[in-house]
Amino acid sequence: MARKGKIEPFPELSDVARAEVKTWLKSSREQIPDFVADALNLSLMVADRLGSTEVSNRGLLTQLRRALGIIPSSERRRPSGDPKSGLPAQKPKKKKQPLAALLDDLARSNRLANWYRKLAREHAKKIKKLEGRILTLNNDKDEPWTETDEAELAAEQAASEGRLVLGNRCDLDCARSAESLMTGSAVTVQTEDMISRVDRDSLPRNSVVTQQFFEDRERINFSFNVTKINIEVEKLAITTPAGPTLVSASTEDIGPPKSKVTWEFLASMVVLVAQYALPLNRFAALASSPVKTFKSSEISRHFQYVASRCSAIYLQLAKDLARSEVLMGDDTSSRVIELTKAIKLRAVDPESAAPWAKYATKDKATDTIEKLRKSGKAPEIGVKLAAALGFECDRKDGSGAKVGFNTSVISGRSDIHDPKSQIVFFRSHLGGFGNILSVILHQRPADLRNIVIQSDLATVNLISDPVLRDKLHIVQVGCAYHARRPFAIFEDQDPELCQWILHEFKGLAIFEGALDVTGRNSENTEAVRTNDEREIWERIKQYAGIIARKWSAASDLGVAARYIIRHYERLTYYQKDHRLDISNNFSERMLRLERLIENNALFRQTLNGRFCLDIIRTILQTAIAAKVDLQLYIMWVLSMPPEVVDADPAAFTPIAFARLKCSFHAWSCGSPLPIALASMHC
Repeated sequence: MARKGKIEPFPELSDVARAEVKTWLKSSREQIPDFVADALNLSLMVADRLGSTEVSNRGLLTQLRRALGIIPSSERRRPSGDPKSGLPAQKPKKKKQPLAALLDDLARSNRLANWYRKLAREHAKKIKKLEGRILTLNNDKDEPWTETDEAELAAEQAASEGRLVLGNRCDLDCARSAESLMTGSAVTVQTEDMISRVDRDSLPRNSVVTQQFFEDRERINFSFNVTKINIEVEKLAITTPAGPTLVSASTEDIGPPKSKVTWEFLASMVVLVAQYALPLNRFAALASSPVKTFKSSEISRHFQYVASRCSAIYLQLAKDLARSEVLMGDDTSSRVIELTKAIKLRAVDPESAAPWAKYATKDKATDTIEKLRKSGKAPEIGVKLAAALGFECDRKDGSGAKVGFNTSVISGRSDIHDPKSQIVFFRSHLGGFGNILSVILHQRPADLRNIVIQSDLATVNLISDPVLRDKLHIVQVGCAYHARRPFAIFEDQDPELCQWILHEFKGLAIFEGALDVTGRNSENTEAVRTNDEREIWERIKQYAGIIARKWSAASDLGVAARYIIRHYERLTYYQKDHRLDISNNFSERMLRLERLIENNALFRQTLNGRFCLDIIRTILQTAIAAKVDLQLYIMWVLSMPPEVVDADPAAFTPIAFARLKCSFHAWSCGSPLPIALASMHC
């Protein structure tokens, strides 16, 4: 008997022994039960494979693991990764002139395209053999690469490079949305000039200076400073026909009334909290000093004040977004303590009133505003937003209101020819992307009938409103990389086929990247997409068909393959419209910060706090797209009288600020101009 804990080695089965077993099995086949004969045949096949020197044992091991459902932890892949993952990174190089750097990028794009084509051809040869026998353990040798293959590959590459250089300019209509989540424009850069001189006393004795010159160097300094501003407010005692009175100088050019902070403080606060995910209590600790100690509740009031001042601009951006010709978006779940408690309470007591009952729908929000107006009270932010956008959405089956709380993002250009007019709109509500999109599209002018919407093709993201379906001609477009993702996540289930189909998606990313390098215009974008990328999609569809026949509709890979086949036209529609991107990754990047904020702050206490975050995030991310200084823009809006902004919010959007020829002329109406704005040059 073997000792406990010791694993005995497997006995070896020689070629002679295997031959004897096969002979005995053949002669005794009638006396052996079928399941025993099958088991012995499989065992002999495995033994033959293990003894073969021509076939890699790794492939057999993968097959066995797949059959037994065993996936080593080192091979489990959950993140889908980038479509270009696995490509060799560019070697760090010295800074070159723009033209030289562009030529290097073009050369690399051509090398990647050539590498993709060669490997795709090898996959195509293998797929011809695989189509007739999907489930097999045989592994034929690869066909050699011939001179004919090389010539055909060179011809294809030359034709592809010719398509890339079509057109004579970069077209802003084709520019991709690529603004960052966090931007350095939030930091005001100040330049100081200093002179560092040689200590003459340290020079050797009897030395003579024969020449003096200076070398330019740079140092970057970063620090947190709290500035205490002492203001002597002039007051005049005057006598008027109505009697004596006291007149004080205004400090509205420095900060909000009845507050100890400045406009610049508020601008820095919202950028750090909403754009850099800094929790309120941490910002309060950061801003506190022996001069002034802040509490998170105080910072929260300041945050809500800024959101309230920007709410009219937020709603104006929703109207401008309704005019866009191309919209894209997505949503993600969100958490608010007030809402979670209310939903749990309603499960126990259905008659309990929800905190959002007064603004659950547009009509209820409007009625609430009228009642508050009569009593002389101002409505909360949630009520103001719901009056225009609603809050609680109904289920499609009519069984009641939705309970899933999501933050949706919708983006699009108010001017299709200007990338700076990109609007990034956030809205948290009881519903999904399709619901808030329907609300916004109801504001679309009747003469703008055609619209393209890009998102993942889940049913909750589709427009189902019959009024909109009749009013508008809606084209729903899919996301190529959303179709790619399952094959990357579940690659371990079928490594070979998944690697082939992932290679094709990598080819799409290579050609889209080549367009970025050469410069996009309608001519070269259409040529590359309808030729090079169309061929890639045909191979993707072919591989998806093989996977669909091999894997059931209940499996992960089976679902992914059938998704491509079912939505093939929607996934490839972008090839017909040069304004569209290949994917909806921009929307997913915009929602990524929501997770970062949630991880840092864990949750939002109240719904109004969540709405305030939506307003500020929309304003800041849209300002980043407009390429304006975030702090200066926020200061510009806050320094204006509230009634002026509310009366004409379209004049205070980020794109309006970006288009001002000179900021000083924008303030020529007589309003006080902060020093920082007066020194800004457009």
